[in-house]
Formats: sequence, C-alpha cells, structure tokens
Amino acid sequence: IYVFSQPIVANARLELRVDGMGGEIVAGPIARAQAVASYFDENNQSVAKIKRFDAQLWWTRLNYTAQQATAMRFKADGVESKSLNQIGIIFIPRIIWPDKPVLRGPGQDFYFLVTGRDNNRMSITLYADLLWQFGWIGLILICIPLGLVFGVMSRIIVPELKVLNFIYIPAALIGMNIALIDLNKFFINGVLTSIPMFFIYLYTIQFFTQRTEHEELAVR
Repeated sequence: IYVFSQPIVANARLELRVDGMGGEIVAGPIARAQAVASYFDENNQSVAKIKRFDAQLWWTRLNYTAQQATAMRFKADGVESKSLNQIGIIFIPRIIWPDKPVLRGPGQDFYFLVTGRDNNRMSITLYADLLWQFGWIGLILICIPLGLVFGVMSRIIVPELKVLNFIYIPAALIGMNIALIDLNKFFINGVLTSIPMFFIYLYTIQFFTQRTEHEELAVR
C-alpha cells in the first residue's frame, strides 16, 4: 500500500501547488480528495510527469542518507544542535504549567538549517542526531544501554503475550512504534519522551492488576 500510494501522493502535491515536492500542504479534505482523484484522470499531465521520474519515490521517502550526511557535516563544521535545550521543560505537563511555551520540533529546526524555510520539518534518525550531539563515542555509548532497554521491554512483554494476557498489547504496540518509527526521529522526541510512556503504561496496568487481585482475595 505504501509503495503504490507514493505516486498518488506526489501527484497530489503537484495538484495542490505545493512549493516543491517536500513543501507543506495547506488544503481542506475536499481539495485533498480531488487531488487524489485527479491521479486517475488519463488526461492529467502531472501524472504523466511523475511516471517519467527516474527516482523511485517510495524509496526516497524511506531513505535518510542525505539527512544523515548533512547532520555529519554540521558536526564537522561546528554547527550545534539545540534540540536538547528544551529537555528542562518538555516533561512538565501543560496542566501544571498552563503558560508553557509551544515547543518547536527538532525536525522543524533542522529543516530551517538546511533550507532556510520554516514551513516543514525533516527527520534525520536517532543515530544521526546522537552523532551530531555527542560524536561517535557518544553514539556508541548511548546505543548500548538503549539496546538493553529494548531487551528489557521484550522480556517483559513477550511472556505476557504468550499466555494471552491481552492487557499488555498496548505496551507491545508502544514498543513496536518506538523500534519502527521513533528511531527515525530525534533523540529527544524519539527516545526520551517515548520510552517513559511504555513504562508508565506498564506500571499503571500492573498497579490496577495487583489492586484487583487484592480485592478479589479480600472478598474470598
């Protein structure tokens, strides 16, 4: 589905007059639906143009080589990443701090550094971000405990799923999301804010499970 949908997405971007293939789309649902439908119009010149592209659009959406190389160049040139500057306030809930400022995503800052524009965002993967932040040694030293954390998560979840304890399925999905999607983000929004959600959910279900068991024993 993903592979075959990419030409349709590319056509929609052209139909909606986006500033380049990577620009931001500002359009309502009706306009988007019309742009998708236009892909199946035999007289659509945009579709003919897309089909003549030499690049495999679906692959370019999965390939982070250019972003990673840019982050490596920034590191070599002394361009600092400021994504961790927000770490002191990112964990404070807005219900406690109603006037908490709206935080810019690190992908938006990176896109601005690369293009000079502020209308989109770009990811670089966790590994490129760690290299940019801490160098090769920091990348290795952080990835080792990160791998151990994934191992702990698996050892907790897999036995529960084997005995069909379905209350752990959301925790498994959170872990899968981190491993498959969040590692393509930055350190601050791909790991630091995602892994705690896994253990918070885990603690919550264990707390209520134990409480329910104690109540059942008290009734007996």
